[in-house]
Parts: sequence; C-alpha cells; structure tokens
Amino acid sequence: MTLAALLLLLAAPDPFELDPVTDSALMISGLGFLLSSQVVISGGELETPGAVGGASLNALDRHFAQRDNASKATYADLSNYAVLPLTGLLIGADLLSRPLQGQGEALWTDATLYAEALILNAALNNLVKIAVRRPRPYTHQPGFHSEGVDDALSFYSGHTSSVAALGATASYLAFTRHGWARGRWTLGGGVLMTAVMGWMRVGARKHFPSDVITGALMGGAVGLLVPHLHRRQAQITHVQDVEGRPIGLSLGGRF
Repeated sequence: MTLAALLLLLAAPDPFELDPVTDSALMISGLGFLLSSQVVISGGELETPGAVGGASLNALDRHFAQRDNASKATYADLSNYAVLPLTGLLIGADLLSRPLQGQGEALWTDATLYAEALILNAALNNLVKIAVRRPRPYTHQPGFHSEGVDDALSFYSGHTSSVAALGATASYLAFTRHGWARGRWTLGGGVLMTAVMGWMRVGARKHFPSDVITGALMGGAVGLLVPHLHRRQAQITHVQDVEGRPIGLSLGGRF
C-alpha cells in the first residue's frame, strides 16, 4: 500500500453517522411515548387482571410461581442498586475512554446511540407490558390481593431488556471499532450482566423465566439494530494521477 493510500485510510470517516432529523424524531417520540405510557401505568386507570392460577402456566414458569423466595427483597435490591448502576458505570467508562483513544468525536455519536437504544427499548417494553398485562409470579401465591396495575406488568422484564440493549450496543460498537480482540470481551461482559440481571429479577419474583428470556432477546435486538442502522456504507474508490495511474484508495460513505 502506498503512503497516499495509508493516509487516506487513516483519515477515513467514523464508521457511524447520525442524522439530526431522524435521530431527533426517534428520540423525542420514543421519550414522549415512554413518559406518557408511564403516566397511564402509574395513574391507576388500567384494569388489573387477577392471577389465573399456577396450573395454567408452562412447566418452567409454574415452578417459580408455586415457590416463594425468602430472599426476594435482597434480589430486588441487588438488581436495582447493584447491577443497574454497574452497567451504567461500565457504559460511562467506555464513553469516556473515547477521547483517550483519539476518538473524541465518537464520544457524542456513541452516547447518542446508547441513549437511543435505551429509550426505544423502554418505550417498546412499556407498550408490550400494557398490552399483555401478565400477572407477576408473586400474584400466584395463596391469599394475594392486588394493590395496583404494576402487579400485572410481568411480561417482559424491563430491567433485563435494558441491560441487554446496552450490552448489545456496546458489543456492536466494540466489534466495529476494535475488532474481535476487544469485541469478544465486551460481548462476554454484556451477556454476563444480562444473565445476572435476569437471574436477580426471577429471584425477586418480579418476573418469570420466560419474561427475562424475552427481555434479553428483545433488548438485544434493539441494541443491535440501533447502531447497525447508523453504519456508514463504505465506498472504495481507486485514486489515479493525471495520467491515469493508480496512486491509492479513497474511502467514503453514506448513512
């Protein structure tokens, strides 16, 4: 490769590109729906269906509906005050490392991608929860009396889907920017954090296993799609001198 081609490759644009109109519309509409749906959920206007009995559940979920967990409060606290903050801390550290790696402009791009994935995932999760209104595992315990619509928002796990979405976005960015060497560790960490969160939510009896499995799949899908749809389409053009002789390569792209 000639020196001219090497310089052109070093000056290649960031592999991800934002569109102010598209991204603003997605984030504002997603955030608007998320907030308005949360108002509906917390307003007490939704009907709360009663538990239909553990016998109607699939075999895997039935096991957790029929067995209470004395440590469920501890599991709930760990998911809320340990796993979630740790995930946010790791994402923040990843973003702050961009300037140290000479990728200062990528900081804002990646921060937007993380925010967009998180907002769209949460909005979709609220939509499904309102539509399905599946009773949580603890509602199947004898003598239970519902105190609000939150008791019927089991499907699917928002905590798990949020961690999965962030982990998937981080993995996509790592593989694209740094290749397999760093991408595999980011992917492994994302899968581990998602699995731990899912286990905590099941242990807290807030969700059935099927809820956290679905949450992991849905969150992962959103987390992958958001950065993928922002990829530049690389175009390689041979650069020639005035006499038509090749002197290097030119890289370009479009959103």
